[in-house]
Amino acid sequence: MAPKFVVSDFVSVSELDTEAVLMDMKQGRYYGLNEVGMQVYALLKEPRSVGEVVDALLDKYEVSREVLTEDVSRLLAELQERGLIREVDPA
Repeated sequence: MAPKFVVSDFVSVSELDTEAVLMDMKQGRYYGLNEVGMQVYALLKEPRSVGEVVDALLDKYEVSREVLTEDVSRLLAELQERGLIREVDPA
């Protein structure tokens, strides 16, 4: 079963027009997300796999499933590395 990810508990999100600012309350660091990143992050309020995120976004952008999957996977890996999302039990 594919891993699922969810927003970390200690991250505060502020949305500004087409961007979002994430505040890591543990480390006191800010991170910016563009419009697509903001949509991905919003989807992770509930546990979702890469495939579920891709399915939710595919109709919104003129891009192939393969390209979107690569982009979402890369973003989730970066967010997880920074502790802004966490992997949860997919069960």
